[in-house]
Amino acid sequence: MNNIKSLFSKLSVSAIALIFATNFTLPSNALNTEVESESKTNNLAQMNEEGQMMMEESPSEETMEMGFKVMTAMLSGNNIYPQPVTSNAGGVAVAILSENNTLMVYGSFNGLSSPLRDYESDPLNPPNPDVTSAVHLHLGTPEENGTFVDALSVTTSENGLSGLFTGTYQLSDEQVMALGEGNLYIDIHTTMNRGGELRGIIQE
Repeated sequence: MNNIKSLFSKLSVSAIALIFATNFTLPSNALNTEVESESKTNNLAQMNEEGQMMMEESPSEETMEMGFKVMTAMLSGNNIYPQPVTSNAGGVAVAILSENNTLMVYGSFNGLSSPLRDYESDPLNPPNPDVTSAVHLHLGTPEENGTFVDALSVTTSENGLSGLFTGTYQLSDEQVMALGEGNLYIDIHTTMNRGGELRGIIQE
């Protein structure tokens, strides 16, 4: 328990910055400016030339010694398969894998084209009672629409176009292996893009 508290203490600045960064609009003259911020976990968030948030991460030796692996996912419409989605939306997530294969996910999204898909009024065919939100964790490669693993808990803004998501899951050995191979991803479904508007691979 003390190790977990220590880890979250070390992640507090960088993780909060990453999770909330996509909920703020940057001025146009800032899009070509590289923004760096140092933290105890040596995380780096910046904007590339296209104005997309990028993340470079170098976990501290102490964090790795505690048995935790810290990963990120950058959510974009360009990652939607089989047809990329043109969208001004974006998202970011921080994922923490513990020694006992527990995966904790925290993230945010912003600028969706429409509110999140409501799976009560617009269910899958056949319906899946485990799909309780429009933000999902899937098992699959970037070149496929993978198997649904679980839904994340979501809190949205008043207009429904931005929000936060979180979830804690116990992964199987197969899912942990898939995670290490870059085959576990997060996607977000909206009313205009029912099959997915944002998608991002969880990776180191």
